Order: sequence, then structure tokens, then C-alpha cells
Amino acid sequence: MQARVAELRLGAHVRIECNVPYDVLGRRLQEATAGIHTMRDEHFGISNVEFMAAGVVAIAHDSAGPREDIVVPFHGVPTGFRATTALDYAEALAKVFSRAFRESGEMQTMRHAAREHVVASFSDKAFDDAFLALVNRLLSRCQILKPPVNLSLGEKPKVPTKIT
Repeated sequence: MQARVAELRLGAHVRIECNVPYDVLGRRLQEATAGIHTMRDEHFGISNVEFMAAGVVAIAHDSAGPREDIVVPFHGVPTGFRATTALDYAEALAKVFSRAFRESGEMQTMRHAAREHVVASFSDKAFDDAFLALVNRLLSRCQILKPPVNLSLGEKPKVPTKIT
């Protein structure tokens, strides 16, 4: 990548940083406008979630996890862009950096929807709630534990004294 940046004489405009500490990554995300994710068929795409949580407009490859679960509309509002070709990526970047996109409020609306989607779908609370719902559903089907156990975080389950 760095060789290509040099070849294109973009060194004054492009900075590539690898394996930066988490606090540095957080600062970079706060400074960023758009984040580009080009990996095809990535099963999840955590970098897109990090972009969206930080209010950075995600431009993700239109496949697998980003297409199915991450860069998807939230309550009907787009949460980023998906692309497959170099032209798709260029068009998304052109839109993100256009004055019309910023001034119309479309960028702020997208950023807000993206953050809300991340919190609703990928936060610790969302995972905890989904996990507990599955465990409680499973336990309610067990004939060994009566009455059904209803777990919530921070509580110890009441173990029945008698198995029927």
C-alpha cells in the first residue's frame, strides 16, 4: 500500500498506520469522515461496526456480513454505503465529501442511524439480551427444571431442590 501511495505521489495526503494502540485508533476515528472496508465475503466486519459507532460513514464491500447485518438500513434510514467496484467506492467517497451531502443533513442522519443500529444490534447489552433470551427459551423447554428458570445478568439461578 505504501509503495502504491508513493507511486501515485499521494504521500502528502495519505497516511497508513498499522497496529496502532486502541487509544490512537479512537482518536483517528474521531477525526475521520469516511472509513473504507474492501474485504470481500468477510463474515462479520468489525471495522465497519467501529466506523459506525464513531460516527464515521462506512463504505463497505457489498458482500457477506456487511451486506447482511451491518451496513443495512436502520428503521428505513441508510447507515452507510456498500460497494463492489472501484467506481462504486469512488462514487460513495464523492458523495460523502460533497457539500450537498453534508449540508442537506443527509450525512448527520446517516451517522445517527448508524450509531443507533450499532447500539441496538452489536452492543454488549444487545448481545447479553439476545443470549439470555435464548438461554431462557432453552431452559423453559427443559422438563428437568420446574418451574422454568428465568435468568438475567447479575443473578444466580435458583436451583430447584427437587428434580421431577
